[in-house]
Amino acid sequence: MHLGIGTTSIINVFLMPSSNQTLIHSPFQGFLAELMNQGYHSALTLVPLYPQDAIEIFFSQEKLIEFRCNISDPNYLFVSPESAVEILQTLKDHPFIFITYLPSEEYSVKSIVSEFKYSPITISTDSCAQINLGDDFSIFSFDSLIKSRFEEIRNTTLLPEEITSLLENYSPRKNWKIQQDDWVSRAHGVTQATEAALVSLGFQFNDVRLIPGSFDKGEYIDAMVNIAEKMLSKLPRIKAGNKSDLIIYSPSIFAHQYKFNSQWWNQILRLIKDKKAKRFLLDAVLKNPAYSGASFEVDDSAPLPFKNDVVREVLSIRQFELAFTVIGIQCLSISNCSPALRLPNSINFHVSKVKELESLYASYKPKSQANFKEKLGTYLETLKDEIGKKLQNFVEKNADSLTLCTDVPIEWVRFGKVPLMFSHEISKIHTTPGNQFLMQATRSTTLSMHKDDFQHVTVIRSFKSNDPLRKILEAGLKHYIEIDNTVELNIIDVSSKAEFINALKDNEAPILIIDCHGNHGGSEANGWLQIGEDKVDTWFLPCKGELPPIVILSSCLTAALAGSHASVANGFLNLGAITVIGTLLPVDGLKSAAFVGRIIYRLTGFLNALSALDVQYITWREFMTGFLRMSFITDLLILMKSTFINHEQYMEAHSKANYFINLGLKDWFEKTVELISEIAQVELDILYAFIDSIVFTETMCYSQIGRPETILINLE
Repeated sequence: MHLGIGTTSIINVFLMPSSNQTLIHSPFQGFLAELMNQGYHSALTLVPLYPQDAIEIFFSQEKLIEFRCNISDPNYLFVSPESAVEILQTLKDHPFIFITYLPSEEYSVKSIVSEFKYSPITISTDSCAQINLGDDFSIFSFDSLIKSRFEEIRNTTLLPEEITSLLENYSPRKNWKIQQDDWVSRAHGVTQATEAALVSLGFQFNDVRLIPGSFDKGEYIDAMVNIAEKMLSKLPRIKAGNKSDLIIYSPSIFAHQYKFNSQWWNQILRLIKDKKAKRFLLDAVLKNPAYSGASFEVDDSAPLPFKNDVVREVLSIRQFELAFTVIGIQCLSISNCSPALRLPNSINFHVSKVKELESLYASYKPKSQANFKEKLGTYLETLKDEIGKKLQNFVEKNADSLTLCTDVPIEWVRFGKVPLMFSHEISKIHTTPGNQFLMQATRSTTLSMHKDDFQHVTVIRSFKSNDPLRKILEAGLKHYIEIDNTVELNIIDVSSKAEFINALKDNEAPILIIDCHGNHGGSEANGWLQIGEDKVDTWFLPCKGELPPIVILSSCLTAALAGSHASVANGFLNLGAITVIGTLLPVDGLKSAAFVGRIIYRLTGFLNALSALDVQYITWREFMTGFLRMSFITDLLILMKSTFINHEQYMEAHSKANYFINLGLKDWFEKTVELISEIAQVELDILYAFIDSIVFTETMCYSQIGRPETILINLE
């Protein structure tokens, strides 16, 4: 394994609140409460604007854009002072480390800096810092210090000759001829991330025009699309495979808090005696269907609703949570060189519908599956209507890959002919809990592994000896592995939480599969794995930093549709996994074994085929996208067998569809449907109507969360 950190990479360290203090989180979205002051917010807003690599000081703006889109990735470390000392031990000789801190951490910074061969560059509002985060701060503020560091190491073996040559002809970047387009900043959370991404590339805004507060979505959407179009017009159309074309997000609160008639909310609302103030809190703050903007008439004879102490406190907390969400989105937008689009709040307001969907899917009653299909179709159409045509069309026109930051299964919605999870390469980050969201959004360092590393797979299994599911996954894996006998499979049976922890700590394979029963306790409780007699909550395992990069959960409800933010899958991310494949709904044991087995089989034949074609690397996201598309086509073809095609036609269509997908064709789905039409002698309109009627397939039970695009499979 190799982290994507080169000699000139800049390691941006941000000192978070001390881990020695009691950790309290904000009540609605779950950010670390101590972060939520203006000092942390102001500093964190600027951190993503820093240079990503020291060699950027030699670039023109055009070269910087090319570099950011195709090569560079930021390296963020958001850590407490105590953790920083331990984590930075491996980087003591690295010449380009930036440490951003609040003045209250000045003493901690001095003790950290003393550990380094090359003193880190310090950034703060503190007068002792080398860079001051004041009004004069810009993307060029670091240039002279970086140049001095280059001069300091120019006679060492660290610098290649090319950089020494660049030093001889160095010209300050402040002499850039910044493009003076007639751009207007909207100074609003919905556009802030995209605007920050443009500023990080050297662009400027000549004026500010605020978006007026309103329940109407139109002006917010127009503002987002307008600045997104401007950004895309300045960027190359093709970017590196570990970048996303668009960031799409919708900040949520904890699922159980959407129950506004709950005892918890009743206790708060009971404290607000003023009816107008109570209505303002509910309608403008908590139930606002648009973009958290609002307008209201001022009555000179009555106090302003947000002057109420309780309303002001709730509003203040929620504003901070939204502001920190925007910081995470800003990091993603800058690291991906991509615009960000926020979806309206209303998509989050369907908690009861989602609970009903999960209940219907799990039911064995004869009519339940028909009801599930009908209600899911209605739910997805509602989401689609709430998002609106303008955003859908923009995504369809401008993106092949997406980073989705939402707790809602937006990946099930069809903007085109198939759900987003098949039409696009998808990365998924949940917005609750907020602290984990921020950690995931800033996790951009790539991890490179050779394809041979993926020939080692560990399964940790826990079933009773008489459980009919006990041997099913093993049989499925061995069936696919024995096709070419190159994957080494290690199966570990555990029967207690203690044995499970030991197995996690002992594992050295990059891919870990968990095979057991799973469930959750609803929107207010944590999910769990059934390990022997123990219900294991992954959020409280003593294995932080000891997990492999990829975890596959062959268990039910590990990323449960109607569960809480504290799912099993999110728990594994919290322990250090880079990406986790979890289950949104209960899964069939046989089908799950085939699903997981086919992933493992793809590690050999597919990767070897790419290598033979001299492909240098593929991301885990790209790898899984191809697999999910093939699995989806398998689902469709199986459903077509009794109506349109026989077994021989199924096999022919299956083989050719896989060929289209593995070639990476953008029109893989259209070509597949045309192929089926030709084989079955069925008109295209009839086939598309049939496919449209299939609201859900087995593959849609699975959700890949985390940052799979940051895992690079080296094929050379």
